Amino acid sequence: MNNYQTWLETPNIVRIALVQVQAIVSGSLTTRYLSTHAVTVDSIPYLPVIKGTISIDESISTNYTASIGYGDIQIANNNGIYDSWLNDIWVNKSVKIYVGTLPAPGAISTISDFELVIDGLVDDIDSKDRTQLNLKLHNKLEKINTSVSELLLGNYYQGNIVAEATYVNQYRNSLKPLVFGEVHNITPLLTDPTLLEYMVSPEAVEQIIEVRDNGVPVAFTQTSGTIAIPAGSFRLLATPTGTITCSVQGIKKTVNIAGGSVSSTYTNTASNAIATILKLWGQTLDYTELDATSFAALGTQYVGVYVTERQNVLELCQSIAKSCGLIVTTTRTGKVKLVELDIPASATTNITDSDIFLNTMVIGQKLDVVAGVKLGYAKNWTVQPTLLTYIPQQHKDLYATEWLESSQTDSTIKNNYSVTTEPALETSYLVDKTQADAVALKKLNLFKAQRKIVNMTCTAKMLSVQVGDAVTITSSRFGFSGGTLGRVISTKPDWLRGRIELGVLV
Repeated sequence: MNNYQTWLETPNIVRIALVQVQAIVSGSLTTRYLSTHAVTVDSIPYLPVIKGTISIDESISTNYTASIGYGDIQIANNNGIYDSWLNDIWVNKSVKIYVGTLPAPGAISTISDFELVIDGLVDDIDSKDRTQLNLKLHNKLEKINTSVSELLLGNYYQGNIVAEATYVNQYRNSLKPLVFGEVHNITPLLTDPTLLEYMVSPEAVEQIIEVRDNGVPVAFTQTSGTIAIPAGSFRLLATPTGTITCSVQGIKKTVNIAGGSVSSTYTNTASNAIATILKLWGQTLDYTELDATSFAALGTQYVGVYVTERQNVLELCQSIAKSCGLIVTTTRTGKVKLVELDIPASATTNITDSDIFLNTMVIGQKLDVVAGVKLGYAKNWTVQPTLLTYIPQQHKDLYATEWLESSQTDSTIKNNYSVTTEPALETSYLVDKTQADAVALKKLNLFKAQRKIVNMTCTAKMLSVQVGDAVTITSSRFGFSGGTLGRVISTKPDWLRGRIELGVLV
């Protein structure tokens, strides 16, 4: 739709919704065209069976997680005319919802006359009432609610997978490890005891920096040997006496967010680690499902991630993002994006009293104030507290400690609010001290002030506002007369009624 914002602000129009939803019907993938009104768009008649409203609940929280919930799409099913739809396969099929104006009689409409407002997936269909069907939706974050990897070593022996009658590898059911970014002192997977062969990745890595036996650097090779060494593996040149660990710069994959290409180069930024995981591992996303702008602008901090067990893609990506003070969520049109949790320095959207329904603005919550943030970084992935080898004591101390710590405090806040400057350690995937200090300070600056969540119901003019957007609230209430900057942390748009509920962190 051209001039979507102008359309939102236009009064006294009949707003309608179009739903294009797929299902497997009698073995064939079929698109059904449904609407709130009887219309024909692109010469396709839409069934006027949609009841009620079209709305979603989007939110991000101060613990750096995201939640997106869709209300059911209600389908009129008087006299059971569509009962057979309950036998079709709807699970994880595409659904797109458009909004626009009811066309004038005889007018020819195209889908470009409407605005795509939801691009998601169907959870399933059921019936909560004899007279209706309920099409249940979920967002594309559910698409990545799956394992990062399920690649097992298998019965590996001297470069091949062999029958167990020939040889039994005790680690055959172990997951092949993955390294994203730079990791310190990991325990690699012993893949072949007969060859002293170890794996850190199922594919090529940038560098195996050092291999240690009980903390002592030892010789290894990634190339020599009559039996080829797989990419991402190495072999010791002497039998070890203790625990083998290594430090590694991981997988050589860089995702070009703008173009979608993948190059065999190494990058250890958080945004690239998340993009690589989303695009190449688990239930992979296409690059068009990533929000290029947010990935290019955010997550520039260096990280190190070592995956040795089944791990959820969504949870892992959220943890990496949280390490940088970011949140992984999606746009309404289904693109995974990064959102910064902070109070913005500027905003282009100004919400005034004329945009807010009368008496709907309230202070929904006051957040706890903190006087200190303690952030763990540069994780030691194999803690070794009792090394007896002849290495410097400072090295022994490092191997005995799981985290280096960045601590940021404010004594004035401590005294004013009577809160501690010694909070629990918050872990992260960060590896650089300067960047860890900056993230810890950013989190302290955010929460050492008395933050509030302002809830309000706004007019259709604000229906384009999404979670993560920067806004300015200018109002005669609650001290906002001079304009107060905030970050949108929750929305509940209702396109047919022409209103949106907002929650803003200020």
